[in-house]
Amino acid sequence: MRERVIAVLLGVIIAGLSVSGGDSAAWGQDAAPLSPGASAPAPGGAGTGQRAAPGSAGNERAEGSPLAGFSFGDKPFLLPDDGGAYFEFMQKVGRDVGRGCRSLESYGWIIKGEGQKRVDGLIGSGNAALRKIGFKLKEVKPKSVQSDDIMVFTATAKERRLLVAWGAIREGLILLICDSGISQ
Repeated sequence: MRERVIAVLLGVIIAGLSVSGGDSAAWGQDAAPLSPGASAPAPGGAGTGQRAAPGSAGNERAEGSPLAGFSFGDKPFLLPDDGGAYFEFMQKVGRDVGRGCRSLESYGWIIKGEGQKRVDGLIGSGNAALRKIGFKLKEVKPKSVQSDDIMVFTATAKERRLLVAWGAIREGLILLICDSGISQ
């Protein structure tokens, strides 16, 4: 069961990702219209841009985002970045908006029949949590993102910068958070 949950979620996510002109996984291809109107990843595993150790992924849930510093109300799955596709995607997006991506966290929710209302709620509560802890969010439109099912934000606090991407696809939602360095 554990492997099946992650396999289904990752299969849906990877099938739904699209970046123009890159080798990374394609976000947005064949995605359902879910356009929206939020435990630390293990070293070398989920969220680091490195390949996870075999058996390290499963139905492990995240309590919160160590990079951003907030807790999740609706606990997502930790997503391993096998092969570095998420990290590569966020580096490309970061270059488009003048930000780097030094480290990455990747999370996912299975949506199934809950649809748009749940997607909107997760994105709204995640962005609200970032604002509550002092981040100013600005939605950006990177040229490499060709899908309306992906929302990208820069998040800037007094001494921190993040790059945040929400990707809604068929029966899932992913959240990628990158540390973009110190604010100037």
